[in-house]
Amino acid sequence: MKNVCIIGGGIAGLTAAFKLSSQNCKFTLLESSERAGGVIGSSTDQGFLVERGPNSFLNTSANLEEMINSLGLESQRISPSKDASNRFIVKRRKPIALPRGPINFLSTPLFSSLAKARIVAEPFTSNSTDDNESVSDFIKRRLGKEVLNYAVEPFVAGIYAGNPDLLCMKHAFPKLHKMVKENGSILAGILNRISHPGRPHGVFGFKNGMHEFISALQDLFKNNVRYNSRGLAIEPTNGQWLVRWDENGDNTEEVFDAVILSVPLHQLRKFDAPQGLMNSFLEIGKLRYAPISVVAMGYRREQVRHPLDGFGMLVPRCEPFNILGTLFSSSLFPNRAPEGHVLITSFIGGERAPEHLNLEDSSMEYLVQEDLRVLLGAIGTPRFKKVVRYTQAIPQYESDYSGVKETIKNIENTHAGLYLAGSFRSGISVPDTVDSTVDIIEKVEEYLDL
Repeated sequence: MKNVCIIGGGIAGLTAAFKLSSQNCKFTLLESSERAGGVIGSSTDQGFLVERGPNSFLNTSANLEEMINSLGLESQRISPSKDASNRFIVKRRKPIALPRGPINFLSTPLFSSLAKARIVAEPFTSNSTDDNESVSDFIKRRLGKEVLNYAVEPFVAGIYAGNPDLLCMKHAFPKLHKMVKENGSILAGILNRISHPGRPHGVFGFKNGMHEFISALQDLFKNNVRYNSRGLAIEPTNGQWLVRWDENGDNTEEVFDAVILSVPLHQLRKFDAPQGLMNSFLEIGKLRYAPISVVAMGYRREQVRHPLDGFGMLVPRCEPFNILGTLFSSSLFPNRAPEGHVLITSFIGGERAPEHLNLEDSSMEYLVQEDLRVLLGAIGTPRFKKVVRYTQAIPQYESDYSGVKETIKNIENTHAGLYLAGSFRSGISVPDTVDSTVDIIEKVEEYLDL
């Protein structure tokens, strides 16, 4: 029976394990911490349910759907509340709802008349021949600076915690980039999608938090997971791979037929490996990851003046605030806060202000409280506060990302049985990571003749 080692128990590693668990194949999953799931996880304290990372998934992946159904979690899925229908953008220190439809677009104060005219004229904009065009340049050329400032830049901060001046449009938003290439404009592409609808998209979560999904995966193959096990070295040997790791302070080694490295690229430099492979690890390890902190705060309902009638709000960098954005968590899904209370989850740091991660929890909480006081009318001291930090959270798909992808391809082509999986592969979202990992497992199955 073939034997596979998966190093890293985030969503990529768990997806790899899920797919291999249905094959005639042994596998061992090494996770350096006490729990799997990476940034996906939930905790409940004083009746407040806090998500450590993603608060929801987007229904864009048939592979993710298969996993959820196979785990028997379909009944635990929940859709956003009707109270979460609005999405807000901050302008002139106030949250303004994004327009939902042509009539709302014409009347919204979010954009000036000139910006609205520029949006309508977008189909007449010529395409660029620069494949490394930044997100900022792409949007300014097609829709103007105002749309960049008050729509796209905060959207980029909300997804990548990144800087649109540095992110490459082709890599960071490949579907939109391809849509414009094929249809000639953004508006033409949207109209084409409306007239030819594909898989329906929607946001969903789980009744008891995102950890339900992770827990079900862990339970499925709990005997194959080794926690507190940090990968130390990989070395090819007689057509197989020798893997060494530290397990609760003890050095362990085993030979495997294939190895899947599902750790962030910056962690690869910590491995011992043959010199040529190590050079490649160091090269792709230069891919930058944006830092981010999650700051959750629970208030009594009467402490917050804003109705919180939406998904949340995004804050442009041209506005005088510290937070990148805020989710109205208790409006989004039920049972996120005790009766008579609300849970508000904010994000701080990112490429906009990486220095914020050096602050003490109390200082970071103060910055968030002050922003929420002005923007949402949140007064007084929150009943509940929690900070979760990620010093290197989200890979940044910048102009040099093509080189990263090429190096990964070369690693796998020249080192039989070695594969890399993660959010650095073909999209940072959970559905994208699941899909790219499934593609990798198909290559593993072909290589091992499973």
